[in-house]
Amino acid sequence: NNLQEYEKVTVAAFDLDLENTLISPNIRYQHKDFTFNIGAQGLQTKNKNQISSRLVPDANSLNLGTYFIMDYEKKNFGVNAGLRYDNKNLELVDATPDFENIDFEKTFNSTSYSAGTFYKFLDHNFRISYSGAYRAPHFSELFSNGVHHGTNRFEIGDAELGIEYANQLDFKYQWSNEHFGIVINPFSQYISDFISVIPTGRFHEYLSTSGAVIRYPIYNYIQYDLVNIRGVELNLHYHPHSLHNLHLEQSYSFLNTENKDDEFGLALVPANSIRNQILYDFQNTLFEKYKIDFISFNHLFKFKQNNHAEYESPTNSYNIFNLQLGLSLHQKFNSTIGINNIFNTVYTPHISRVRTIAGGIPHPGRSFNINLKYDF
Repeated sequence: NNLQEYEKVTVAAFDLDLENTLISPNIRYQHKDFTFNIGAQGLQTKNKNQISSRLVPDANSLNLGTYFIMDYEKKNFGVNAGLRYDNKNLELVDATPDFENIDFEKTFNSTSYSAGTFYKFLDHNFRISYSGAYRAPHFSELFSNGVHHGTNRFEIGDAELGIEYANQLDFKYQWSNEHFGIVINPFSQYISDFISVIPTGRFHEYLSTSGAVIRYPIYNYIQYDLVNIRGVELNLHYHPHSLHNLHLEQSYSFLNTENKDDEFGLALVPANSIRNQILYDFQNTLFEKYKIDFISFNHLFKFKQNNHAEYESPTNSYNIFNLQLGLSLHQKFNSTIGINNIFNTVYTPHISRVRTIAGGIPHPGRSFNINLKYDF
């Protein structure tokens, strides 16, 4: 793979070759109510810069892993468990004066595990699981030292980053009948040595060839001692008996993060949201002869995000409304016509990578779209 990012039409600001070699053998064995998976994975990655301007140095990475997964299911009850061991070696093979850790070579060892169980009773499904995951830092988190044009920021890595440890407990309940359905999924995750990228409030400046001053916000990769991420997702689906073709759907997504090391929150945490959809399916109705499949009205409400990093600004709440019409033009030819952001609302999501550019670049306003699909 070759990655090129351009500031000018013909001159690449970055030119990076990435070579991946993957091997992944697996053995699957089934015995009565048990299913076993035993496997291994090997991934070798080499990146080579083709020009002097660099975000990360030339480096080699070798990831070796082995895993075991067991599943048991009988009637309405099931259990699953997994265990994985990983060995990751990172080595800088050629560094420029921009990178201080010229002789860097480090090996990370980690063991991850998970266990869960589920039970089905009539129309009710219950599932609970616990996992412990361990993640070695990516070499971009360790060695970044330059402008990342894809995120429009100057990123600085930390070669002293260690392994990230996460423990998560989650529960899922699902129930449905002919007219109503509900899915609720609460979870809680504690992460030790959490790796995060945060704004510093400082800027990297340089002169372009035209003489203009270009400013990029500086972001640092750091590691927090302890972070708690918890939340809940809730989905509701209802279609009344008298109007069986009418579908009313609502979903809630609530996420709360707590940084035990700091009074401020984490960077780039999405705001809580509520989604609503009203859809009418015209199949088996009088409108079907007019080639109309469905019409849907969608609404998204994003809450204000006040839980943010120290040098990160909050974002306001907003409402977005979309409309879509589905058409069946032929037995194999379908089309959808839509209007996004009907009221042309000016908004910027909290996780937008361009909201700090030129005072903030909002997301697209009102737009129209047509999709055509032909089944061969």
